[in-house]
Amino acid sequence: MKIGIIGGGAIGLLCAFFLKKSHDVTVYVRSEKQLKLLQQKGVAYKRGVDIEQTIVRAESVDNWSANEDLTIVTVKQYQLEPVFKQIKQHHDHIKGLLFLQNGMSHLNILQTLSTNRLMVGVVEHGAVKINEHTVHHLGIGAIKLSALHPVMEPMLKKLIQEADASFLIKEEQNYLFMMKKKLVVNSIVNTLTSILQARNGELLQNKFYFPLMEAFMSEIAAILSLNKEEKDQYFSYVLDVIKQTADNKSSMLKDLDEKRRTEVDSILGYLLEEANKKKINASLTKTYYFMIKGKETEQEGLGK
Repeated sequence: MKIGIIGGGAIGLLCAFFLKKSHDVTVYVRSEKQLKLLQQKGVAYKRGVDIEQTIVRAESVDNWSANEDLTIVTVKQYQLEPVFKQIKQHHDHIKGLLFLQNGMSHLNILQTLSTNRLMVGVVEHGAVKINEHTVHHLGIGAIKLSALHPVMEPMLKKLIQEADASFLIKEEQNYLFMMKKKLVVNSIVNTLTSILQARNGELLQNKFYFPLMEAFMSEIAAILSLNKEEKDQYFSYVLDVIKQTADNKSSMLKDLDEKRRTEVDSILGYLLEEANKKKINASLTKTYYFMIKGKETEQEGLGK
């Protein structure tokens, strides 16, 4: 297949490296510096001490015109607006779109697009961008995908069949369940590690942090209308993710460390919108939201 990837962050570069093994890949980026490096050097993939390189086609994102069989959108939630504008301009040519974002705010916008060739997914890999063309694969997980309409199921199955052993792709039938599970993980792990300036594993290792997670899980369960069984299932998933990524820094903490804007608006902001609709007093969510936003605004050079 011809695959386009919009976004040259850690997930975009990771997808480009592995998908290039079976597909014709073009990476679309906004930065002129990154564009030149990708055109000159391709994508470098680091795992442990080993580094591999692969050549991919690279273009300015302004040149994307829905020519590929599938376009994977890997930019962050707050970077989606110009991408949606381009999608609407080329909607007649779209063959397939896959969105890989944290949070759930983008689901509402997807419903406004005049195409049913849509998939959503969550990324369970640990990865960090070392420089403009190099991604460090810190933890192997899977990418879980769900087709929003049956027309996309053949393409999803093709991706699964041709996936690399270190880059597994799995199908999830219930996209809302999949997205909610990732939302809960991001809400608890990203938020608390960012406020506490801790690696993921410290949330379990420090006995004073565990009650914070339990209390926050209870409030999130109320906001998302989870019953006791669902709440326990989601919390168990959170704990599993923490154990698997114990040595990692969460993406939100890395954003703050590197003076970048976080995705708190699409994660906790989404929960606050849901709480407001249901007239729930989400005091913990609101407090944590303001704490992260405060850290964002005190970062000198934020947004570079």
